[in-house]
Amino acid sequence: LSWEASHDSLTHLLNRRAFMASLVQCLNEAPLQDVCSVLMVIDLDHFKPVNDQGGHLLGDDLLKRLAELFRDSVRKSDMVARLGGDEFGIILPACGLERARALAEHIRAGVENLCVEQDGRSFGVTASIGLTGMSVLDSGPREVMARADEGSYIAKSRGRNLVVVVPAPPDDPEPEAPGDN
Repeated sequence: LSWEASHDSLTHLLNRRAFMASLVQCLNEAPLQDVCSVLMVIDLDHFKPVNDQGGHLLGDDLLKRLAELFRDSVRKSDMVARLGGDEFGIILPACGLERARALAEHIRAGVENLCVEQDGRSFGVTASIGLTGMSVLDSGPREVMARADEGSYIAKSRGRNLVVVVPAPPDDPEPEAPGDN
């Protein structure tokens, strides 16, 4: 019952509730880490035509294969979730943005190369991926999710199938100059 309450029944990835709890925990640990943790949001491009033209079973098969790709691409300490529909999230504790960007590019290319076949037709999707580092200045999970979501929206607006990094607020904001009050 505990597993069912925290996992997506189709992909066997974490569900949104468990993912958000993990994100809160990761944010709480941010001050203790030398390297920033990173949130990755993956929004699939052109998933609706797979369901519409190939049927929901084919769409489900593609989602399962994508979940496997995501799981196989990350470390055991990383948390992968299906946030809903065709949106996924990955928490990368103490990963750093450069390493996370390389991983996101690897995942993006893997999604682009993955296809499912039915009746002689090939179906596939691409991914618009948003990345953001977690900062000790983040007020909570919604703020971090909003930045990562913004990255995926920017990727979509730039033509899809891209990785976009949205920087976290700096950990050491510059002190105000005298008279800036």
